[in-house]
Amino acid sequence: MIIKPRSIPLELLQLQALDERLAETHIAKKLVCEALGRRMAGYKGEVSLNYPLSYLSTEDFFILHNVRLFDGSHYFQIDTLILTVKFILIVETKNMTGVLYFDTEFNQLIRTNEKGEEGFSDPLLQVKRHKIQLRKWLATLKLSHLRIETLVVSSNSRTILQSSSDTVHKKVIHSGQHPFQFDALQEKYKREHLLKEEAMGLANEIVKQHIPLQVDVLKKFGISPDELIKGVKCPHCECLPCKRAYGKWVCENCGGESKDAHIAALRDYALLLGTEVTNGEVREFLRVDSGATINRVLTSANFPSRGTRRWKVYSLKNLINED
Repeated sequence: MIIKPRSIPLELLQLQALDERLAETHIAKKLVCEALGRRMAGYKGEVSLNYPLSYLSTEDFFILHNVRLFDGSHYFQIDTLILTVKFILIVETKNMTGVLYFDTEFNQLIRTNEKGEEGFSDPLLQVKRHKIQLRKWLATLKLSHLRIETLVVSSNSRTILQSSSDTVHKKVIHSGQHPFQFDALQEKYKREHLLKEEAMGLANEIVKQHIPLQVDVLKKFGISPDELIKGVKCPHCECLPCKRAYGKWVCENCGGESKDAHIAALRDYALLLGTEVTNGEVREFLRVDSGATINRVLTSANFPSRGTRRWKVYSLKNLINED
């Protein structure tokens, strides 16, 4: 049973919005594109795990995706967490191509492809750390006795997995092997440490204590709000900006029209600049001169607000997913 479904990470949505709102000549454009590519690849790898997860052979488990908790000292984020009455399984997904060599002596991952060799932090060390942190978090609920297992899953079936240790194959697998590895763990642990209702309660507590990651992507890449391309994007040809005329947005490039193209622009604002806006801030971002026009746009969209007249502030929170 899926308790916390997988959703598009907020940081991925922010990077997509930033990439679209950054000029090709901007000094940070390449870095943003590379970060977006890595984050998108990671998300696609996580999504690809959904299929093998559907083959799990028992219903007595609870699945939580993208869990971020605080152990009292540090935050830690787990791609997929599976709770059963017998054990807990931490799953870290990697979507990487080429040959992956897990060096257990120096605790590093070495990827070899057509570009050569490249070193990465060791995902085995990462899940080991997550295991320690999860046990510390469980201790606050007096559940530190629960058994915890870890797996690193390669979502790309063409990836070649190699290691300096004969035991790594028990901890690093291809995604297609996941259901069989899960069944093996079911056989390994005979004793039930939780009732099904208790496991459900623990899953709900994890959801309750989940803390979404908040990233200021502009600060991360050293970008000023003034450097963003402003305006309403045409939903037909994706050019910027559209003009507001007679209650519609009209594209000066293709002539396409839209009544609600401003919603996507306001979503970009919420992702990049914040979820609270004034009439003046929206006017500037949408490149509209008339305050009355913006007032009608915001009012018709039924955005929650507080204050009156010039001190009125609108909330755009419902436009983004904070996971």
